[in-house]
Amino acid sequence: MDFQAIRKKLVGPMETVPTVFDSKGKVDLDQTADVIRFMVDGGIKNGSGFLLVGGAVGQFAALETNERMSLAEACVKAADGRVPVVVSCQTTCTDQSIDLARHAVSVGADAIQLSPPHYYFHPQLLEDDVIQFFSDVANEADIAIVAYHNWWSSVGIAPQTLDRMADEIPNLVGVKWRGRDDYETYLGYKLCAHKLSMIENALHLTLTTPHQLGARAFVTYIGIVWPEYDLELWRHLETKNYARASEMLLSLAIPLYELAATKVRGEHSNVMAELRRLAGFPGWTPRRPTRSLPPEVSKELEHLLASAGAPFLKRTAV
Repeated sequence: MDFQAIRKKLVGPMETVPTVFDSKGKVDLDQTADVIRFMVDGGIKNGSGFLLVGGAVGQFAALETNERMSLAEACVKAADGRVPVVVSCQTTCTDQSIDLARHAVSVGADAIQLSPPHYYFHPQLLEDDVIQFFSDVANEADIAIVAYHNWWSSVGIAPQTLDRMADEIPNLVGVKWRGRDDYETYLGYKLCAHKLSMIENALHLTLTTPHQLGARAFVTYIGIVWPEYDLELWRHLETKNYARASEMLLSLAIPLYELAATKVRGEHSNVMAELRRLAGFPGWTPRRPTRSLPPEVSKELEHLLASAGAPFLKRTAV
């Protein structure tokens, strides 16, 4: 696999694909595929965005391995080569991550996402353990890797460790990045922006600053119902129209992130489900233990979207 060619494809909005469930709580592959087709039709395509399948929003921690594999296959098929697909292979078991990574290769995914396993690593032994984990997966699966610095739920990846990984693991092409503080965020960009596709994962910081530091992509929630918003935001960033980009962020992306971060339990799949319902699409109930949004939070979300002029609200059923 040409890893650097994949790196060049990881630009623009990184759209996190939610896993849709049917009325019996089973994975609904058809409706999940419909989410992907909607975003592709809205402009999330090669060169202007890419997808993350089976990540936290996709409730990977609540899925069986066979469900994750079926989901990856269905989503790659729905994308049909029109948009790059990154498949989450995050687990607490190296061998399971390798199995998922090999499966991602077999179904034609462009890359996989990995984070250090939860629970196992002691911070004092961090660097070598993290590098060994990523190296073990890279050596067993011929596929590009996007690392995930999710320090709030695992040991994370220190900037210096990431720098070593970028030099020692050819498969590593990108990182979803959000530092523990402003300095760690800055140091990650300083050390690695010229080596990896840096995917900004902290919209509560002003995204225009990371873009100036070298971010090549960003994560938002809005693309599953309003892909045009994300594409317009990316165009303003790429043309260095930072004033307009900041206006867009302050009107919707940042308040939406803050609402999700401060008033919603779980991995935010419930936010995605409610966004789809408000846009007039069939809704779904996230898999337990995640619960649907409380009514008062749903109202706040709807008010936020209305204030930002979201065009899809007119399709909402009364």
